[in-house]
Amino acid sequence: MEREDNISEHKIGRYLIGADEALPVALCARLLPLCAASGPMRRGGVVGPQGITRHQIEGIGRVVVKHYVRGGILRYFMGRCYLKSAEYRSRVEYRMLSKVRALGISAPKPIAYIVQGNLWYHTWLVLTELEGVVALADLAEVSATDRFEVALSHLVEQVERLIENRVFHVDLHPGNVVVDSNGQVFILDFDKATIFTGKLNRLRDLYLHRWRRAVIKHNLPESFSELFCAKLRRKFD
Repeated sequence: MEREDNISEHKIGRYLIGADEALPVALCARLLPLCAASGPMRRGGVVGPQGITRHQIEGIGRVVVKHYVRGGILRYFMGRCYLKSAEYRSRVEYRMLSKVRALGISAPKPIAYIVQGNLWYHTWLVLTELEGVVALADLAEVSATDRFEVALSHLVEQVERLIENRVFHVDLHPGNVVVDSNGQVFILDFDKATIFTGKLNRLRDLYLHRWRRAVIKHNLPESFSELFCAKLRRKFD
């Protein structure tokens, strides 16, 4: 089944798999066993609730599977189960990742999304693994100060590009930014990202507010907030 956005969807047993039309059905089928591995749920601290597993898939390579898990009090009642509204959460993030990567944003490459169920569903997103990365929050140590400041400058460049293209990453914080051994910065978790319709300076302020709030909430060094805000002073309107 072809979609208008060049995503091909295949029904395999109880599962719906969506991927770039260049990914053969045979390779899509190899992804299904990944759904059975629930992965560790990480809660608290900078990292939000999620399940992550890593795998080596023949014909694809190293991948990460994001298992969508509810946050807040709903996690005790519904866990990984979602009620479908307009779109599956994994499909939304797949599309947004494809969009921001096309804009030049460094983000993980989406390989496929998988859905089990219809009205009530479980869902997963398969991504190319980013190897050897550390969270920006982990670079707060004194020994990594220079590396942190360089990474933060690269992050601000990425955020400026998001603002220019009216993309609001609703959940941007130091735990959703990772840095590889070459100093390249990647932004993660675009499942809640939206297209902003207001003034660009207002969007910039939302990013600043969200970042400050995360730094305070997770008791991170004040430098996380000061440097980010100082670098993101550009006027957009």
